[in-house]
Amino acid sequence: MRDQLIANQENLLNTYRCLFGVDTGVVPGGCPTPDRIAPGPAPANPTQNDIDMRDGLVQSQEALLNVYRCQFDVDTQLVPGGCGVSESPLVTAVCPDNFDRAGMEFQYNPDDFQSDPALTAFEEAVEEYCGEWCGEWCDTTIETIVCPPGTVRSGESVTYENPGTLGEDDAIAIFCGGSVVSEELECRDPSTIGVLVANGTDVSGAAGRLSGELNAANYVTLPPHNASPQTGSAFYYRAGYEVDAQCIARLLGESEKPLWPMPDPPPGGLTLESLGNAFVLILIGPDSLAQRPG
Repeated sequence: MRDQLIANQENLLNTYRCLFGVDTGVVPGGCPTPDRIAPGPAPANPTQNDIDMRDGLVQSQEALLNVYRCQFDVDTQLVPGGCGVSESPLVTAVCPDNFDRAGMEFQYNPDDFQSDPALTAFEEAVEEYCGEWCGEWCDTTIETIVCPPGTVRSGESVTYENPGTLGEDDAIAIFCGGSVVSEELECRDPSTIGVLVANGTDVSGAAGRLSGELNAANYVTLPPHNASPQTGSAFYYRAGYEVDAQCIARLLGESEKPLWPMPDPPPGGLTLESLGNAFVLILIGPDSLAQRPG
């Protein structure tokens, strides 16, 4: 029964479309003689979802039929409540700042936005029409820098999202990697430099093997630790020990790895207590440092 009603209403819609020259592009077979739509086979055991879907389609068809009737003054006696009557006038508003579409003008019917008692109709309409709240990221731009000499990614072109708060120096520090090893290094006596190696991979024994290699070079190595999973290896140094971190990186043939000042708290899930008296931290990621034979 529903499928027959849907077919009948769609045929009537197409009659209106051809008669008044509106939305003719959706008429099957084209105007002036559109194809007649026949109902398809009904499901033998319709589910509630099947019924709800058909009821929704019937309501949509009826709403569009009434739009055509009022717009073209035809069969208006069939329109519930008559034509030219609106439950509530449309309100014109502007999307506020800090939304994706800030400054965009839109119209809404307040009667359609009263479902959440914690929000006004305007606030609900803003959520519907103005996109996501973007806060300080509203001014985000896509920018590109070329990493300068002396950085890990020297010469590479890097594209990134700038929320409007990053200067060029900040972008270089974040996206181009730390400084690379310079040619001339004045390395201190290894026996005065404490080093901690932490394994941020699932390669068993990687930190122990690297610690043994450094110990053989006379560096003072602390007991190796496990760290949180890493995406790449890096060297971290305490204040005044950047050159010593560079010397260790060069000794290991890993000068291309990034060098960073030691943050507080230390990276990799480590603590100041576990760092102990180490001046240099080597955080192993899933790369060549994890695969050293020891």
